Amino acid sequence: MTRRPYHRPLPSNWWRREPRLFRYIVREGTSVFVGLYAAILMDGMIRLAQGRAAWESYLAALSSPWGVTVQLICLGFALFH
Repeated sequence: MTRRPYHRPLPSNWWRREPRLFRYIVREGTSVFVGLYAAILMDGMIRLAQGRAAWESYLAALSSPWGVTVQLICLGFALFH
């Protein structure tokens, strides 16, 4: 006869009950935006290697309102992280 292991029930909001755990989960979630910013910088290096026209289009994209907004969001999350 085999015994089934005991699995303690865990509610879905376990991480919201204690502030320390909540801050930890939020901090781990910010790593997505840190990775996004790293991908933006890697794209800039690739565009720089492709030539002047590609680099200027990259700078134009970063200078657009959407580009500035994304960079500010990523900066905020990177500072929190």
